[in-house]
Amino acid sequence: MALIGLGVAIDYALLMIFRFREELRHGADRGAAIVATMRHAGRSVIVSGTTVAIGLLS
Repeated sequence: MALIGLGVAIDYALLMIFRFREELRHGADRGAAIVATMRHAGRSVIVSGTTVAIGLLS
């Protein structure tokens, strides 16, 4: 179970990093890139992470 949690955490971290870098490539400054990353990828990570956590707990 710990390895599944670690794998999911790494996957979500990579999703956030790639989204942040994409925002920077499109010309956003760091602050705007963070806001856009959290708005789009952050919401997905929170929902997916909660679903995985519930699944692992049950």
